[in-house]
Amino acid sequence: MNTYQTLLATGALLLSFNLAQAETVFTETFDGTGSLNGSTTTTGSGTWVADADYNENGTITGYGAGGAYLAYDFQDGYVYTASVQVTVGGSDGNRWGGLSFTSATDLSDDITLGLSSNSNAHLTYAVRKDNGMAFWEGPGAGGAKSHASDVSDTVTLELVLDTTGTDWTYSTTVNSVVRITPGTYTGTKDLTGVGLYMSTGAVTFDNFEFTAIPETSHAGLLMGLLAAPLAVCLRRRR
Repeated sequence: MNTYQTLLATGALLLSFNLAQAETVFTETFDGTGSLNGSTTTTGSGTWVADADYNENGTITGYGAGGAYLAYDFQDGYVYTASVQVTVGGSDGNRWGGLSFTSATDLSDDITLGLSSNSNAHLTYAVRKDNGMAFWEGPGAGGAKSHASDVSDTVTLELVLDTTGTDWTYSTTVNSVVRITPGTYTGTKDLTGVGLYMSTGAVTFDNFEFTAIPETSHAGLLMGLLAAPLAVCLRRRR
């Protein structure tokens, strides 16, 4: 193998290493049969820390509020995406289900995206941050906040945190559609995990996924490292 071929092989190796960093950190298919607390994720090395009402099959036992949490150390320079399919419904009062990037030290730093339903026949999607709520109030016959005047629905929620800039930013989608205006994360950047939350037994979770993708400048750096020796090699061959 000549020098040029060696450099090409090295470049391919570096590129494959960079692509490998666009990783799926955790998935959970909720196919188990016991308590979610203490169980490991379907893929990845996560261990769930969950309230007793959470079950491995994605259902909730009883009527209460609580969360399920996977520890993760968020860093600058990544785009993090969490998604989950959530079903909210029933007639037992107000119901909430969603997902969150969360802090173990200060819950006011959390970013949460949820689906809310109540017996007044409306569904609302909402982001909670800075101890406040930002609502998307959808169309429907049941009122200003109604979603097709239903009290139950199954949707895929996606919460994205971009830490590649000086300011961290977040965005959300519901069934791949942007429902709430993206914004700037104003917490103390001490997020320590990703998880689920609920406020009632009339919530079911499925197909949870959490990914981390490095900023594109990492790829540019690798290509730059490759380009310099290639240029030297080509000049010498002339």
